[in-house]
Amino acid sequence: MLGILTTVVGSLLVLVVADGLVQLVVVSVILGFGIHALFPAIDAYILTALPDATRASAYAVFSSVWMLSQSAGSSVVGTLIEAGYSYETVFTGGALMIAATVLVVAVLEHSGRLPS
Repeated sequence: MLGILTTVVGSLLVLVVADGLVQLVVVSVILGFGIHALFPAIDAYILTALPDATRASAYAVFSSVWMLSQSAGSSVVGTLIEAGYSYETVFTGGALMIAATVLVVAVLEHSGRLPS
């Protein structure tokens, strides 16, 4: 999962400097594969980490929170653009936030603080 997130971070960082149609298409394909590989990886992790007795209700809550957070993304980006930030700044900031999340999760995983 951390590898997939790292691919997403790298793709977002390359996206903001892509120059030309071919570069844009290539980075868009890589980013699309990364994002769409992330969902089943997170689902599999969550479903195997949850205890049987609470798996269904906990997964329903997780899915609801996940969808709500995704739905806010375009509004947040639009609000930041309307506030005067460039697309490069917004997407680089997003990539850096994901990179920070990867770092935190990697430290938690390395220290054994995440369910296996």
